[in-house]
Amino acid sequence: MANLTTYTKDLLYNAMIGGKGLAPPTQLYIALSTTPTDDAGSITEPGGTYARQPILMGPPSAGQGVNVGVSDFGTNTTGDTITITHAAIFDALVGGNMVKHAAVISPLAVLDTQTYSVPAGNLTLLFI
Repeated sequence: MANLTTYTKDLLYNAMIGGKGLAPPTQLYIALSTTPTDDAGSITEPGGTYARQPILMGPPSAGQGVNVGVSDFGTNTTGDTITITHAAIFDALVGGNMVKHAAVISPLAVLDTQTYSVPAGNLTLLFI
């Protein structure tokens, strides 16, 4: 289960081996990062008016799922170009726990005042 965070691995272990119930989060959020993410939950989110966005995932198939809605991050207001290199899924809009993370396939340079989003069908979560 590559790119699951330590938090998520511990949850799964406790649910499967430890006999503890697993309550899924009511909402998941996609976070973008300008530096590599890791299993400990490290992330560098862009500044300006950036905020994590809700993400809606479709039903699972063979251990993976695809987003079914657009996650719109609005306009880059940092005053500079930002380069998105990684993405992560969190269980909270602010703070919270990183659930999964990965490098993006192609880094995305977002110019100052340019809008950016994650279109439907462009995010696949693998749990295999």
